[in-house]
Amino acid sequence: MGYDAESGKPYADLSNSVLGYEAMRLTQNVQDSSTSATARTDLNWEAARKFLDQVQNKSDSGSNNAGGFFYRPGESKAGTATNSAGVVVFRSYGSMTYAGLLSLIYADVHRDDPRVRSRIRMGHRALDAG
Repeated sequence: MGYDAESGKPYADLSNSVLGYEAMRLTQNVQDSSTSATARTDLNWEAARKFLDQVQNKSDSGSNNAGGFFYRPGESKAGTATNSAGVVVFRSYGSMTYAGLLSLIYADVHRDDPRVRSRIRMGHRALDAG
C-alpha cells in the first residue's frame, strides 16, 4: 500500500500499509459473514507478509535494530547504522515497529513466529535499557 502514483515513482511504505492491512482485516470479517452473492475481494495476505519481511530488520542488523521495522524498503526515517560486520543497515524506530507488529497481527502471523518474537525481544531490551 502506498501512494505517489502521479510522480511516476509509486512506492509502498509501512506507514500507509498498516492502514490498508487494517481495512483488509475488517473487510475479511465482513465478507466472511456476508450471505450476499457479490464476488469476494481477493485479500492477498501472503503479499502483505512478503512486504513486511522487506521492512523488518533481521538479526544481522545488530542488537539495537534486530526485529524492529523501518519506513519502506530502502529507506528509514531514522537513518542508518553500521552493524558489527561493518555493513550499513536501516535503523528501526518506534512508530514503524509498532506499525510492523500490528501488521503482523493483521496478517495472522502467530505470536510464536520468529518475526513476532524478535520484535518482542527488542522491546524488552529497550525497556531494560531505559
